[in-house]
Amino acid sequence: MTVRIPGRLCWPVHRVATSGLYPDGLATIESDWTLEMVVDACEVCDAIDAARVEASERK
Repeated sequence: MTVRIPGRLCWPVHRVATSGLYPDGLATIESDWTLEMVVDACEVCDAIDAARVEASERK
């Protein structure tokens, strides 16, 4: 499946906000999180997504 993200969006922030892994919403992430926190959270999201794919392939 292909998901096209509009270029005007700050994808890393939206990635974290839509992941369901963090309790903070978009507005809180944009106002209270540092760039470093967003980057770290994106890496966590990527790692968890990769683990889920790997787990589904093992079934």
